[in-house]
Amino acid sequence: MADREELIAAARPVLVGPSPLGREDAFLLDHALRTLRNLDVILGFEEVKSLRADRLCLDAAALFHDAARVRLERERRESAVYAAATFSAEDVRGYSAEVAGDTLKDLLDARQVEHVQTIIRQFQNRSSAVPEAMILSDACNLDDMGALGVWRELRRFALDGRSPAEVLTSWRRKLDYGYFPARISETFRFAETRRWAEARFRRVEAFMSEMIRENEAADPREG
Repeated sequence: MADREELIAAARPVLVGPSPLGREDAFLLDHALRTLRNLDVILGFEEVKSLRADRLCLDAAALFHDAARVRLERERRESAVYAAATFSAEDVRGYSAEVAGDTLKDLLDARQVEHVQTIIRQFQNRSSAVPEAMILSDACNLDDMGALGVWRELRRFALDGRSPAEVLTSWRRKLDYGYFPARISETFRFAETRRWAEARFRRVEAFMSEMIRENEAADPREG
């Protein structure tokens, strides 16, 4: 039976691709590994322990839930057919499940592979009752809620050639619309992870307030 390290080794070549500058881009692999660390904590919560999750399948799904993105970007660059294509989140999940199945068929048995694919297809479905999909959903959502979420946003804006001021405008707009409280209350499945997400948001809110002050030169003579 495969262990976590074997799963990581199998996921690495799938998740690491070329960056826009031609360097090795480990962004998706890093996200997957953070998701595994989140799972280590979430699985210790009392309300999660009772779900009796299949840990091996959950680890595999965490590693491969975004696995299609490198291949999709490669196809977009290399194929005239895909150059202007857009892919929905459901498309990415479905394709990622296929990639997981192809990659894991020699590491897991057929039942396990099928279950991993089910988790990947359902983890963003708020009505899913698959325990592993519910747990993976919270582990992934945590990556958007704190300092790492801001880093991801900054990275995305930078790759699009957009400025820090635009990041701050986006942040203000989300605050005005109550995006973060709604996201926490509506997308997190477990009380403990909601509290964790709330704590991350409170910490990053102070950091973003400081970014706004510095961007507006509203912090003179405070050193």
